[in-house]
Amino acid sequence: ITNLDNDEYDYVKVVREIQILHKLSEIPLNNYTTKLLDVFRTSCKEEFGVFIVMELLDTDLLSFMTGKSNLNF
Repeated sequence: ITNLDNDEYDYVKVVREIQILHKLSEIPLNNYTTKLLDVFRTSCKEEFGVFIVMELLDTDLLSFMTGKSNLNF
């Protein structure tokens, strides 16, 4: 996520989304959202950026929704 320093509204939306995902990641046995593992920002002062580290999943959302994945719950 880059160029957030140019628009405060977008920055607030991104921070809110990260906070929500963080709270959802803390719920035990939550199989409905990917887990947020880490969030860090770039150290470059010229361009602000945020990196979001999430868990690796065995399939993508489209495959899961169309029944083409082998995931069982």
